[in-house]
Amino acid sequence: MTVYDDEQPWLHSAWQRTETPPRAGQWVPAAFEVRLLAYVLDVFFLGLLVTAAALPFYLWDIDEDGTNSVWTSLVLALAVGYSPVLSAIWGATPGKRLCGLRVMRLLTGRPASFGRVLLRHVVHGFMLIPLLFLLTHLWPLWDKPYRQTLHDKWTHTVVVRQHQSRTRRRTTG
Repeated sequence: MTVYDDEQPWLHSAWQRTETPPRAGQWVPAAFEVRLLAYVLDVFFLGLLVTAAALPFYLWDIDEDGTNSVWTSLVLALAVGYSPVLSAIWGATPGKRLCGLRVMRLLTGRPASFGRVLLRHVVHGFMLIPLLFLLTHLWPLWDKPYRQTLHDKWTHTVVVRQHQSRTRRRTTG
């Protein structure tokens, strides 16, 4: 299988590739319910993180007009960076990790690069329009065989269950 450079994805469109994606049997696409739980956990964790990080600025650094530019900048940085940075480092956000999921490249099966997960996050951000938000998050219910959302399709990624590589130790007695 050919490995492509994640830094220049526009040079090799998925439609021009001749190899086929990994078969669904090589890894298991994440179930809708598990992805939904991971998303809810990530929203909760991001809320906690933003609150904990911004509270000191909010309490002690209020601007003259009653706004707080430092707090606003911090919230924006955390909201934009949370998913792409953690997905690039760990292969998943904390919510996905707790649910045993990870984000990978569809055609190579390798972890997605920072650029790819950043693009995935930006595309997902456009899906905040209510109808698109609902559509993209329900899409895995009928998408076969990879159960991708629209932002997964546009960035050629897939969310899969992590393989349990740990073996059970037998006790001899």
